[in-house]
Amino acid sequence: MFDGVKICFVSGGIPRNDVASGALRVLEIMQAMKSFGVYIFYLSYGVNKYKYLVGRLLWIFFSFFSKEAKNYPYITSVFDLKFARFLGKDMPFSRKPLDIPKITEFLSRESFDVLWITEVWTPENMNRMLDLIRLARSAFSSKHGIKIVMDTTDFHAKSWNRKYNVSHKYEDLDMAKRFFESEEKCYPEVDCVITVSPDESRDIKNAIPNSADLYEIGNINRICDISNLNSFMSRKHIVFLGACWNANVDAASYFIREIYPLIHEKNKDIELHIVGSGWPKTLRSGMTEQRGVKLIGYVKDLDLILGQYKMMVVPLTYGTGMKGKIGSAMAVGLPVVTTSIGAEGYPMTDGQEAIIADTPIAFAKACLDLYENETLWNKLSSCGYEMIKRTTSPEEGLKAVSAVLHRVLRYRELGNDRHD
Repeated sequence: MFDGVKICFVSGGIPRNDVASGALRVLEIMQAMKSFGVYIFYLSYGVNKYKYLVGRLLWIFFSFFSKEAKNYPYITSVFDLKFARFLGKDMPFSRKPLDIPKITEFLSRESFDVLWITEVWTPENMNRMLDLIRLARSAFSSKHGIKIVMDTTDFHAKSWNRKYNVSHKYEDLDMAKRFFESEEKCYPEVDCVITVSPDESRDIKNAIPNSADLYEIGNINRICDISNLNSFMSRKHIVFLGACWNANVDAASYFIREIYPLIHEKNKDIELHIVGSGWPKTLRSGMTEQRGVKLIGYVKDLDLILGQYKMMVVPLTYGTGMKGKIGSAMAVGLPVVTTSIGAEGYPMTDGQEAIIADTPIAFAKACLDLYENETLWNKLSSCGYEMIKRTTSPEEGLKAVSAVLHRVLRYRELGNDRHD
């Protein structure tokens, strides 16, 4: 469908399916593109100069003694080997310190059709991506110019504003302001802005009216076969899923502090298990002081472990976009209790696909009702599973990615460059 098209992804991280939903989404988007015949090169700038130089020296020795190095001719650092093994031989990538002129020269030399920028998590990096966008524009002729896509993942200014509304800390408000200034400059200068949901597109368009055209590619979930789903009676306990970052730390702390005591008061046999990577010992000790709270940490087979629980809780108090943890739960038939912010991005109705509750008392009651009510559990399990299959399956992901590629490449074919 898109044979011969060359796309360079530029990102602050490596796409993985076992750490964060944003990284999983990027990986699924790339795999969809590859199925269309697109050539992809993934360039990550998430490495410091010292580590990069050490990695290069070690790679020289490794290449001399190991036959495996021949499988990955595109990597230059021994520290990248684990990512190369994960992504496979046919997904070339490189991790280097961010050097805008060198990246631009690489894009031009290799004649890429599309520059796809994603996973930009700081205002400083957003500003550096703006420098890359402008330099890439000047390096290509207007007739055969490279097309530039900004994949937002989140509307960052909105997310940090929400964090400020919870924390009331000046540094969060300052981050929101700085992010908005960067997004306001950056989004009008690309050819296409990608969001994860129509709500995100609407909010960006309202806040930045001169933004480039907005399109949606939501999360993409591998849908499990739930014909042999573990029964209601064989399951126990509650799971919270999330790596250790701002919104997840706040949500887990809120649940442990405000909601879990109300649950434990009624049923002391219910435990809360926190699954996810990166939780430091300082947070672990504080969270697990309360009886019944256990930090499981990183798990290799997420689908398997989710099948053991009665429900997932998503008590987010801030954040934006589409919450990957909800898709992960529903794709294996696990019912969800969430806040309104957690439910954003999904076509969910309270009591149908999930239970939505925004106060500690209502949230605790919802968890207790679901824990004991098999009829309700079966309803939420089935409806949530069908909703995810209908909206975020790989088939739906292919449609969304194809639609965006058609639009972006149509700009190129028509020479329709709004930045001429």
